[in-house]
Amino acid sequence: MIFSKRSKKQNHISHHVSPCTEFNHAMAAMQYCVDTQQNLTGKLAAIDYFMRVIKMDIQSDFLSSIIYSNTAIERRKNELLPSSYYNENGDEHKIVEPKEANVCIDLSKGAVFAIPWEVSRISSAISSVFKQGYKYDKRNILAFYYAEMDFTLVVNGLHHTSAAIVQKKGFINAINIDVRQLFPHVYTDGLKWYDVHTDNSTSDLCDFRFGILFEAAKLKNKLLNGKSIDVQHEDNFGVREDYFRNLNPNIDVEAINEIINERNYYKFCRDLEAAIASPNEKETVIRIEPFNI
Repeated sequence: MIFSKRSKKQNHISHHVSPCTEFNHAMAAMQYCVDTQQNLTGKLAAIDYFMRVIKMDIQSDFLSSIIYSNTAIERRKNELLPSSYYNENGDEHKIVEPKEANVCIDLSKGAVFAIPWEVSRISSAISSVFKQGYKYDKRNILAFYYAEMDFTLVVNGLHHTSAAIVQKKGFINAINIDVRQLFPHVYTDGLKWYDVHTDNSTSDLCDFRFGILFEAAKLKNKLLNGKSIDVQHEDNFGVREDYFRNLNPNIDVEAINEIINERNYYKFCRDLEAAIASPNEKETVIRIEPFNI
């Protein structure tokens, strides 16, 4: 895939600190917060805090890079995550990507990363999304969702998606990448990816912050005894639409969508909290698919 470097933040804040040092500091701080929590819910909440802050940092960095310079954050050949791994016998296994985009992402709520790279295009996109809203076109949009780290990387359709993220409008579909298959075989030091079984470096790390997210997700998975929260999809918007129309036959489409999205968001949060609080039971979170009325 792609991509970035720790550009403007290092120049303005910590240009004298290496990515490896920042990685180690973040991991130590997170481990301290996890160790000082008395129960599983608190430990998972601590990890979630660090992951949320880092994702906010990345999202802001990516979206704002074109603002501070004539060129966006450098796009590099280094992969976001390793595309393959070696097992204990030295056999290489490729990460299998689904062919279809099967995860629905709410651009107003999730951590979605996109790098707009041309001012004229972002200007046009801002105007278009503001006037007409965001219309998902699967022919022009390509995105990957990393469930265990809970973020989406957009690689095509960057300008309109960037405008939609900032204006908090719209949905996209993304290809779900299963990160769990890497956990037993891969680790990082903030600079490179390594084979767990040989300690040999396999590739460079594109941005140390993605390394923190990976190791945080691995730790979270370990605390859940190797299980990951199962995100299921349920489309019951038709039923909900009928319900709201019965309450008020004159309610408009926009109002219906607003009510449905708000209630689904809080339902998702409640289910997530319940799953974390009951680690010995099967963790299931219901994420509602968007419904076009």
